[in-house]
Amino acid sequence: ESGHYDDASRTITWKASDIPELANLEPGKGGEISFTLPILEKLPVENENDKNFTLVTSAKIDSPDVPTPLGSNKIIASSILELKLNSKIVIEARGYYENEKIPNSGPMPLQVGKETTYTMHWLITNVNNDISDAVVVSSLPGGVKWKGKFLSDNENISYNERTNQLVWQVGKLKSGTGILSDKREVYFQIGFTPQESQLNTQPAILNETIINAKDIFTAEDLKSSAPAKNIALPEDPSAKGRVEAASSD
Repeated sequence: ESGHYDDASRTITWKASDIPELANLEPGKGGEISFTLPILEKLPVENENDKNFTLVTSAKIDSPDVPTPLGSNKIIASSILELKLNSKIVIEARGYYENEKIPNSGPMPLQVGKETTYTMHWLITNVNNDISDAVVVSSLPGGVKWKGKFLSDNENISYNERTNQLVWQVGKLKSGTGILSDKREVYFQIGFTPQESQLNTQPAILNETIINAKDIFTAEDLKSSAPAKNIALPEDPSAKGRVEAASSD
């Protein structure tokens, strides 16, 4: 609805000139006014106390035509609304051919019928509330193999050979993870053997990655995702994103 926003007082005011129905409200008559408030893309998290943010709004209605005793409050009605802000979680999926954590092997560019291994890297950022029950899930496309090598600090990561599903049981994450402290992360190795039908293409090596969690402050379910990864890996210049014919040797 149309209204006037004042930067100094940070208030929105609606008058009869904006909404004609406000010129005369009969007893028992009602209605609604809607508006939206953008939330900061980056909340000011600078120390461990910067969490559990709440948005507080106060709505008031009054009328100059309603008589009131001298010196009394002219406000007819008011209401205060408090909204708890969910935490923002970010899951990143990266891939590398050249990697010191888990060294790789195989031809680069890839060759039909020959396996090349990659080191995949998951990273989590949790901004402004403590969260629990965090789980990261993805799967390997057909033709991609789990190599059984992963590097983490006591992280619980598992692979289901029947479904090709990868599950990382993250659990709890403190607010400010990835901002006030390092991002939560794991590395794991996969292998890919391209087929003749994939010649001159950029096949996927990891499907979409999804993280689900519970916000402890708001009790809301949280979800975020990272897109699928193919052999074109912009984070690693050494990874040539193409499949070539097998060499003669």
